[in-house]
Amino acid sequence: MPLKKINLSPYLSIFGITVLFLFLSGILMFLTYDLEENNIKHSIQIISLGVYVAITYYVSKFYFKKINLNPPKLIGINFSLFMAILIGIFFALIIQLPYRIYAIIRTGDFVYIFLAFNIENFIKALGAGIFEEITFRGTLLNFFNQKNKKYLGLIISSLIFGLIHIGNSFIGVEISLIYIIYIIFYGFSFGLIYLNFGLIASISAHVVGNFLIGGFIKPNISGFYYNVAIIVILCVWLFFRDKRKQGSKSTKANNVYN
Repeated sequence: MPLKKINLSPYLSIFGITVLFLFLSGILMFLTYDLEENNIKHSIQIISLGVYVAITYYVSKFYFKKINLNPPKLIGINFSLFMAILIGIFFALIIQLPYRIYAIIRTGDFVYIFLAFNIENFIKALGAGIFEEITFRGTLLNFFNQKNKKYLGLIISSLIFGLIHIGNSFIGVEISLIYIIYIIFYGFSFGLIYLNFGLIASISAHVVGNFLIGGFIKPNISGFYYNVAIIVILCVWLFFRDKRKQGSKSTKANNVYN
């Protein structure tokens, strides 16, 4: 029996689209990197974010229809949107907030609470969350999901997500193997949130998570282990939830045709 021929063109092109989106987000992020923190900088950042969303929306819509797949789904302003945002916020708070609150109380550095709530931190969190979720989950993982290879897509998108964060060394972040592994696991959690609850939920989780990371006191090694443990537990739960959801859909489909 001859082996089934695999058309590599869509797989190569989806990585091309991913690189394009990463390149575009990189340009827009570094456009204001050296500017002083003021209203002009923040306005440019917000406009850049809007430009990115518009470009990626129309490119994705054209590309996915070209290869007979569905582009990332948008949710109107309704109850589903509200619930997706709340779900994303819930996961971000579970992962990032408890140890940081504990560290603030333990050290008495309550000033960190106020440092978190500033426009610069919020815009950075919003930009990175939207840029990366549209690229890795809404585009790359979305493609593999519709090709019935979602767990392969989950692995690939999470690995690339982790590796691109090596570039954080240029903005003063200390890069280590442990840090990259942690980011890869973090990417797994966003991917599983996406598969279970959709793109808006993963964007919300990413934005709020980045907001907490960027503003509150940094965890020590015990806090790091807490974060990793919570991420692993959530990933296991989300994985089996997705498997159950998939099994439920298969059962319903079989009942329709029987």
